[in-house]
Amino acid sequence: MPVEAFVIHLPRMPERYQSLAPLLTELGLPFSVVEGVDGSTLDPNTVPTDTSSIQKFCGHSQLGTGTLACYLSHIKAWKTFLASGRRFGLICEDDIRFCPQEFAAALNWVIDQENLWDICSFQLNHRGCPLLLKFLSIKSLIIKPLPQPKEGWSLCYYGFNVTGAGAYLINQNAAEKLLAKALPIRMPLDHFYTQSHLLKLRFVGLEPRLVHQDASESHSEIDKLGREQKKQASFAKRCRCAMYRLSKDIKAGRYNFYQWICARTSQKLKKVLDKK
Repeated sequence: MPVEAFVIHLPRMPERYQSLAPLLTELGLPFSVVEGVDGSTLDPNTVPTDTSSIQKFCGHSQLGTGTLACYLSHIKAWKTFLASGRRFGLICEDDIRFCPQEFAAALNWVIDQENLWDICSFQLNHRGCPLLLKFLSIKSLIIKPLPQPKEGWSLCYYGFNVTGAGAYLINQNAAEKLLAKALPIRMPLDHFYTQSHLLKLRFVGLEPRLVHQDASESHSEIDKLGREQKKQASFAKRCRCAMYRLSKDIKAGRYNFYQWICARTSQKLKKVLDKK
């Protein structure tokens, strides 16, 4: 099988893996457990970071140990995937939930469209202004009935910022480029891996979104720390941070729009040639 799931898991939270394992088994994919980096024991001074970039992006010069540990855990998952020799890796955090039957059908379809993406995310936050790339009608599926969607799924580029890294599919090219630019850490992981214009990768998502992430204690603590650090920053710093992020979002959106135009033009040209 060309795809394997790599599950990021902290051993001190066994209940999370115990809840996810049956879903992965029903999904029918081989899967490996990647032991996550534990933020509670991580020394932030040992992690290579770019404090200047973090200051610009976040409004403060240091990321919390939970954020750093999450980032380093995904790096471990990318390395494990590359070493496996699989063509595709489904990178998962252990607090996700999904309908196995539905996810399996969507996953197979996304892999069939491998020429359209390098990273495909199934769990995202924010709408992101989706740009339709490819549509699959639910009527064309052999596996029925499915709880949702009522009409079908769409592969999309995004015109605006999206975040979230609970479950995403990557190919070998994406893993290599992610690892090449991962360090030093300049921003949280779920912002970094969506930076298609910097990574020169095709980042897409599946709409409607099939994977959902529990509001777990660890994620709540990370979010809480981020909010507290933002509150401590001065109004001027927050404004500079917002402008910096906006400039990056515009660059990413422009790059994604260009990729979308190229992909749609190629699709239309192929249809014309096929008719001939």
